[in-house]
Amino acid sequence: MQRLFMLLLTVMVSALPAVANAWWQADWKFRKQISIDTTPAGAAINDDIGRVPLLVRLHTGNFVFDGVAENGSDVRFVSSDDKTVLNHQIESFDPLLGMAVIWVDVPAVSGGQRQDIWMYYGNEKAPSTANGQVTFDPNYTLVYHFNGAADAPPRDSTGYSNHAQTPLAGVVDGVVGRAAQFAGGAPLMLPASPSLNLPAASAFTFSAWVRADQPAGDQLVYARRDTGNALLIGLSNGVPFVEVNGQRSAPGQALSPAARQHLAVTADGSQIVLYVNGRSAATLAAALPPLNTVAAIGGDVPGQAAPAAPAADAAAAPADAAAAPAAAVVTYAPFIGAIDEIRLSKIARPAPPR
Repeated sequence: MQRLFMLLLTVMVSALPAVANAWWQADWKFRKQISIDTTPAGAAINDDIGRVPLLVRLHTGNFVFDGVAENGSDVRFVSSDDKTVLNHQIESFDPLLGMAVIWVDVPAVSGGQRQDIWMYYGNEKAPSTANGQVTFDPNYTLVYHFNGAADAPPRDSTGYSNHAQTPLAGVVDGVVGRAAQFAGGAPLMLPASPSLNLPAASAFTFSAWVRADQPAGDQLVYARRDTGNALLIGLSNGVPFVEVNGQRSAPGQALSPAARQHLAVTADGSQIVLYVNGRSAATLAAALPPLNTVAAIGGDVPGQAAPAAPAADAAAAPADAAAAPAAAVVTYAPFIGAIDEIRLSKIARPAPPR
């Protein structure tokens, strides 16, 4: 889950004039220093994290939007060697409001170190090179920023083009930029595609920022079903859960109502782990069943019902989830709240730094 849960708050864009070593290219007039701090004074991360799509948030407190192209087309990110150009994607860029959200592909983030990169700008002849398809590594199979029109299906930022099948009901401010609003209506439908297929016992990661406005009853954040098999991620009276073929994780602490919190689920072929705000909240000794169909965000797959299983089953039946017996059939309620920055991966992402 290389999303740098804590580093989102510790990336610093220097507001001071850049102290240069070499200058990358003379056609760019300006540059700003960006520091990635994993030392105890920053994110306090000891382990190496590796390749990361890192969030850079610009605002009038850390950046003066003078001399930069109106759409950010002349922005470039360069490593500390002043030679290596880093891939990036612009989620939003608004000089009038003085705000920008940019994802930067940092090849290697080490634990316990401060790493500097440079943002160059100020070249009116430079074409845009922003590209989400190369910013997110190829193990990401779907990334939704919800930065498009509210009445249009969200578009996938990865190279797999797994765009949504249905439009959003609305958008609101999210943790990063914009978030999908869910008011208890129809879910957002994800496509079925070869890149999203999950063979039996496959690796997988789901992650998203969630704000539950009315966390009563059982609500689904993510649902996928295929010929009797099911992977469900949701809330039971505000308590996050993951459920595979009727085997549900043991209950933990409820989410704070109307507060933005991060949910993630990883599967590695033998164990499924539920993370809440970067910490392990529950585990299932189970493998994923084969899933090759459409999926739903913010509700159940239309025309489907979920098998209800008590949370205690997770501790009592650590067998392969594909062999779990069927239970009573119930209908889950649609999710009410907001969901931001949905990501799916075909690997089990490392546990987020604490």
